[in-house]
Amino acid sequence: MDADQTVERAVEAIASLYERAVLARSPLHLAGCGGCGGPTFQQPCPLCDFYPMGADKGRWHPETASRQFFCDKVAGSAPQGTGNLATWVLSALKKSVAYARNPVVRDRLDAALADAVTLDMPDPGLVYDRVSGAGMIYGRVADDHGRRRFWEAASLLKEACHDEPRVAGSSQDRICSVIADAVSDLHAGRFAAACGTLRAAASERLDRRHGDPHAIRRAIAELDAIVPEDPEEETAPGPRP
Repeated sequence: MDADQTVERAVEAIASLYERAVLARSPLHLAGCGGCGGPTFQQPCPLCDFYPMGADKGRWHPETASRQFFCDKVAGSAPQGTGNLATWVLSALKKSVAYARNPVVRDRLDAALADAVTLDMPDPGLVYDRVSGAGMIYGRVADDHGRRRFWEAASLLKEACHDEPRVAGSSQDRICSVIADAVSDLHAGRFAAACGTLRAAASERLDRRHGDPHAIRRAIAELDAIVPEDPEEETAPGPRP
């Protein structure tokens, strides 16, 4: 496997873990930062806080992210320097408002970070060489129509229980568990089963009048608009050949 395939597979593995933790579509990509030049996956840059939409685009720290600086940041994204590319990406979510305020989100992300440490990830130096050195950009294959509707339905179901208690064992926690099961089916290539799991959960919540009925009906409409696939032809999402 060449270097580009190695990084592509890592991006897909991290995105899949992200989706199981956050229960939302991951648009993960790796590209050079417009500020420090180091590999980045979001704005502001996790290395230097450069934000191209900000008022002052000419000052950031460090001025240039060296290879060693990037490797140190990646290693430091988990306890005792055990970080890898996956923990570096996922640890950025710990700065979110949802992580600070929602125990359900916090528990799921902490579990994902524990799993991330065990993933077989490329050496950060290789990532730096390909992204910052060679100018490569690594992104995911775009979802097809059906999968976009799946993720929209999942988002609507989470929205439907947004105002409910955010504690373990709550209705919100249970719907998140159901969505997590559906996402696992999606990653395993069982698209029809994933959609069926979401639709059953949406119908049950609508029948029992739990959550926002408008959001639940919209989720059901999204799922009903998906053209059924032949289970024998389903394949798990993956990197480009």
